[in-house]
Amino acid sequence: MNMKFLFCALFLMFSTMATDSCIAARQTVADDTIRVDSVEKIVMTDNAHAVVYVDYPVSGPAILRDSIEKYILNELSRGWDESVVLKPLPVSREAVGLRAKRIHASLDDMYKEFAASVDDPNEDYVKSMMYETDVMLRKVCETEDFVTYTNRYYEYLGGAHGITGMDGVTFLKPSGKLVGYVVDNLKLTELQPILRKGIVEYFQESEVEMTEEEIIESLFVEDGIIPLPFCKPYFTKGGLTFLYGQYEIGAYAIGMPNFVVPYETIFPYLTSEGKQIVSKILNRE
Repeated sequence: MNMKFLFCALFLMFSTMATDSCIAARQTVADDTIRVDSVEKIVMTDNAHAVVYVDYPVSGPAILRDSIEKYILNELSRGWDESVVLKPLPVSREAVGLRAKRIHASLDDMYKEFAASVDDPNEDYVKSMMYETDVMLRKVCETEDFVTYTNRYYEYLGGAHGITGMDGVTFLKPSGKLVGYVVDNLKLTELQPILRKGIVEYFQESEVEMTEEEIIESLFVEDGIIPLPFCKPYFTKGGLTFLYGQYEIGAYAIGMPNFVVPYETIFPYLTSEGKQIVSKILNRE
């Protein structure tokens, strides 16, 4: 099997699903709709490239907008290296530009350290090295009941390939409450058919020629038991989205396995908080 092809196919599929799962829901504009201004800041020099893109809320219910702004500013204020503590950014759209500048300065310092550590900094591979970080905070879904954002980042600091990460968060309307982990981890055994089906379909949609058993056997799991994802499953138009990070349950080549479980299917396996939210969604359908 061509693993490079497998990764590319799965990554493209993941990118499309994870960001476009609620396009239909965006088409309805109501008084409580969160309208956004898409802000992008790029800072690039010869060997350091930083991109920060944010769907920044500009109108909508104040309590909901404030909750989303707090989340965005928290994400922009932290270092991807959790040992790095950054000063809080100001509550403004300028935070996007400030974060891009901070990232670029850090990347530039890392490149300079790298160039100083090699025998000949004028070698082509040294001069062509590009340290890169991309951060993208997008509003991907909004319905009468919730707003969902995803936070996707990519980082390349040398080596064979970069690292991509992503997670999603959901805010309830009209309170702005940030939804927690709504899948009951005590029901992991009962969830296995659902998780297995989602993983297998993720592979099969990329036309990978592997049987169901071969797919499960290729995963980094014990005794064939698929764990719940580290990142919270998040709400989209069609159901709850499960997203696994790179290396979380498999090799780099499989990308970031993800799938959507319809609300009717996942309902019995939710926490009390999750059932309360989903009951309201289902009653609208």
